[in-house]
Amino acid sequence: MDADDDHIITFAVRWQPYGGPRREDIFVTFGITPREFDERLRKVCMRRFGHPSIPRPVGRSLS
Repeated sequence: MDADDDHIITFAVRWQPYGGPRREDIFVTFGITPREFDERLRKVCMRRFGHPSIPRPVGRSLS
């Protein structure tokens, strides 16, 4: 896992209570569309957790 993976997971967890990140915030932070962000997040989660989404205990520990 690299720093980009950590950043994507932390960003997603931080925005989760608000219904997810806004399009503008995704673009400013990563320079990609929400669709690309979702695809990258799923890939990162599969690599790290073996599942396409962030497990709840991990989300709570990062928030």
